[in-house]
Amino acid sequence: MKTYHYTLGFPREFAQLKSGLALVYSRHALEQATRKNIFRAPSAVPNVYKLVEVTLDHGVAVKYVIRVSHSTTNDLVLVVSANGTVITLWHNSRIDHHRTLDITRYARP
Repeated sequence: MKTYHYTLGFPREFAQLKSGLALVYSRHALEQATRKNIFRAPSAVPNVYKLVEVTLDHGVAVKYVIRVSHSTTNDLVLVVSANGTVITLWHNSRIDHHRTLDITRYARP
């Protein structure tokens, strides 16, 4: 499996996470939402989101990390499997862009 990050680029061809796909929250995601006071989370993949990471297994997307607008100060980051299961989620400041990203963890297209 290879994980790609938007700052390094994505492969040319892979299945994008489809807007409108129903999201099902795992037990862990629900616990995280409660712990982090996230009371409003999307029930489907929004029409507008930023793809942050994608993990491919032999060229097939198996996991996505997306960032969606959530409030005036925070975005919501969702880790979503290809079938629409939300694995985990957290708030991230809209101005936080991870300048300390460890690029050695990611493949290059």
